Amino acid sequence: MQRRHASKGAPLGGALFRWLAAWAAIALAAGPAGAAVGPAACASGHYDETARVGYVYDGDTVRLTDGRRIRLIGVDTPETGKHGKPSQPYADKAKATLRGWLRGSATVHLRYGPTRHDHYGRTLAHVYLADGTSVTAALLARGLGTALVIPPNTWHYRCYAAMEAGARRARRGIWSLAKYRPVASTRIAAHARGFHIVTGRVRHVGRSRHSLWLDLKGRVSLFIPLDHLRFFPDLDPQQLVGRRVEARGWLHYHRGRLNMRVLHRAALDVGAGSAAAAH
Repeated sequence: MQRRHASKGAPLGGALFRWLAAWAAIALAAGPAGAAVGPAACASGHYDETARVGYVYDGDTVRLTDGRRIRLIGVDTPETGKHGKPSQPYADKAKATLRGWLRGSATVHLRYGPTRHDHYGRTLAHVYLADGTSVTAALLARGLGTALVIPPNTWHYRCYAAMEAGARRARRGIWSLAKYRPVASTRIAAHARGFHIVTGRVRHVGRSRHSLWLDLKGRVSLFIPLDHLRFFPDLDPQQLVGRRVEARGWLHYHRGRLNMRVLHRAALDVGAGSAAAAH
């Protein structure tokens, strides 16, 4: 059966965070909340452009004074309220924090990835403050977003994962919320939507014309677009049945199951030992 589904890109996975957690403790500079980062964290050896910020839309999107909209690479912050809907937890905090850093038409440095624009027409860039501080790293260290990797813009994803690992370990910001804790695929609610960390055992592996499918016990299926399998170099689908995995991404309901798109190996932890995993 051919399955089609589209969803938001999946952020980084559990295994990577565990081995990067110790490195995060070193990379984080000392601060009142233990969450401030300095220019050394996730630094860039060069910038492609220097510009000025004119407006902050939310925690991960700004407008430059020349009118271009910039979407930060490497981080996804909670959604601010639109069309009468309330803001998600910590969304307003993320926006206010970014606005505080960028007040007064602040100068920023931009570093681009292989893909320069997203499907909304926004310019994708790693953004740095005038002193070289990575905006993405600083937001992640404060627990104001999840690390996000969407190939081929994967530069610095390990460093960004380390920043999130420190916040997650300390249960800082969004990581203090139950929503961001792993949930078993056999226990997840049928109405679950949006970002989740899901654990479970693979009961079936299938392939459609466009995707590789991993059906977990319970109601969750993971799918990897076939054209993204190159980002899973060590993954052997035939060895996955019966294995416990942890996946991070956005859940959507489709044909009686909750589906999650996984775009990069960093979003899929094979052999995850989370206590929340189904047995």
